Amino acid sequence: MDTISGGRMELGIGAGWKREEWEAYGYPFPETRERIRYLENALEVIQRMMEPGRATFEGPYASVRGAINLPKPIQEPRVPIMVGGNGRERTWRLAARFADELNLDAMPPDEVRDEAIPLLRERCEEVGRDPSALRVSVHIWWQQLDDAPSRAGLLAAYREAGVSRVMTMVRATAHDPGALEAFREDALEAGVELEGASPVGAR
Repeated sequence: MDTISGGRMELGIGAGWKREEWEAYGYPFPETRERIRYLENALEVIQRMMEPGRATFEGPYASVRGAINLPKPIQEPRVPIMVGGNGRERTWRLAARFADELNLDAMPPDEVRDEAIPLLRERCEEVGRDPSALRVSVHIWWQQLDDAPSRAGLLAAYREAGVSRVMTMVRATAHDPGALEAFREDALEAGVELEGASPVGAR
């Protein structure tokens, strides 16, 4: 994917929270603690698969033995990894160890500023990592966006809280050709850039 896209791929991964998606494909839905262990093993495998040579990792939930991953990513040292989740104890520690970006789900700006950012700093320091090397983003559900008194104000609050980007869907673009342009104006007013926009959403 990184080769096909010319070095623009980002890999997003989380523990999985939506039971119906697991069951739709015939997978059992484990408890949160076990899903986090799956995530940890997956991140170990992903990290090794992007390194030079063949990949080997032995874990209780995922293993590779001399596995080949070619072509290797164009991006150096590897494809950026985004870990998604609000789990302060396990998920954020995994993000500090493995990720380039932590994506928070629907966390309000004041909580990001006052709780998440300081605790993420601690999580990074626990593993000897520079906290500034872990970006923080937020996924905003369309309801939050639609219900916000001011979309520009909401975006600005996230920017001021230290969030590197927000991801959302502008639902009105499905029937209103001008909705995306209106959202762009809100983004400009908030002092943020609009990227990755499509007719059905914006990031």
